[in-house]
Formats: sequence, structure tokens, C-alpha cells
Amino acid sequence: MNIIIAHLVGDYALQNRWMALNKHKNPLICFFHAAIYTLSVMVICGWADWKWYVVLISHFAIDYFRIGAKWRQFFSKDTELPWTILSDNTMHLLILWGLSLI
Repeated sequence: MNIIIAHLVGDYALQNRWMALNKHKNPLICFFHAAIYTLSVMVICGWADWKWYVVLISHFAIDYFRIGAKWRQFFSKDTELPWTILSDNTMHLLILWGLSLI
């Protein structure tokens, strides 16, 4: 449950409109967002080890390169916003889940 709460806080509650609209265009904005996300995950999940690095790098890559949207396009021509957001969230949550097992 902690990973879901951490994801929602980091990716929604702490991300403002400016970050959401510009993280795909500017790597510094995306890095700032990924750092805030990572900090929220580390605090809420109580992780204090190397996992921060995996969370930061994977979150940056998924968001900046729009990997969730590209993944969705690979499987379906339906690329409407709700579906690409769900693909993006699924990727982030799978990474957090995998890390929680370690």
C-alpha cells in the first residue's frame, strides 16, 4: 500500500501543472520532478538504501522519453490520454513493486 500512496503523492500531489506540461521538453524540469518523486517514495516507503537511484533514473526516463505512451502505441492504436497515463503509471508502479520485493 505504501508504494501506491508514495506514487500518488510524488506523481500527482507534488507535481504542479508547469512540471506536468514541461517535463517532456526540458530535462532539468523532468529531473526536478523525478527528484521530488524519488524523495516522496523514499520517505513514505521508508527506504534508505540504493533504491533511490533506481527510482530516480527510471522515473526520469519514463517521463522524459514518454516511454509509457510509446509502450501503449506498440500494443494499440488507441493513444488517447487516459490510456497513455495508465501505461505510464503502470510502469512506475511495477518498478516500485519490484523494488519493494528486494
